[in-house]
Amino acid sequence: VYVDTTIRPTVAVFYPSQPPASRFIMIYKFDRAISFPDNFVGSQGSVVSNPTSSYVMTISKNLITIGTITINTSGVFTFVTSGTGPETFAIGDRIGIAAPASTDLTISDISVTLRSGT
Repeated sequence: VYVDTTIRPTVAVFYPSQPPASRFIMIYKFDRAISFPDNFVGSQGSVVSNPTSSYVMTISKNLITIGTITINTSGVFTFVTSGTGPETFAIGDRIGIAAPASTDLTISDISVTLRSGT
């Protein structure tokens, strides 16, 4: 996990190979307050090998789902938040990204960059 706080904080993660079903590919505990815009606008992702069907990962705040990252069969990422408005995190809050309950044996090498609004 890489966090850049020099300009606009970002959280970046890379997971090599295929993530195991229902497992976290990343958990990060914040050392400062941060917020992410609705639908994680400005966030990016990539894969080396595309999934065979839509691959939906969950994004959580302190183990409570706040959104999803969907990767389609063309490798296009869509970020969605559960509510409206920014998702805010206080010092000590944790953000996590978890793989779906079913394994996709074709997806590999997932990279996600979440761009904050603050």
